[in-house]
Amino acid sequence: MTHEEKTYRSANIRTVSDNAIISINLAWIRNIVISCICLGGIIFKYEQRLRVAEESIRSLDKRVDDLSAIHDAEIEEIQKWYKINIFGKDRKGK
Repeated sequence: MTHEEKTYRSANIRTVSDNAIISINLAWIRNIVISCICLGGIIFKYEQRLRVAEESIRSLDKRVDDLSAIHDAEIEEIQKWYKINIFGKDRKGK
């Protein structure tokens, strides 16, 4: 009599139609589930990091736009001052 001792846990599922036996190793299922959970956690972590980076980029873009507007206003003031004060009168008045 050859009786082999099983060293793994498995579930035997019989199909009704052709009497085939499907053996599913429960350790594989556990490892697949754990791997999917870890992969999902990694993806969620990187998605959060991307959201934070996008928010930071948006705030920096807004700050650059504000500073650009301030710079443009200062340049206009300087140009007006030079137009008026270069010869003591407005250059368009020549």
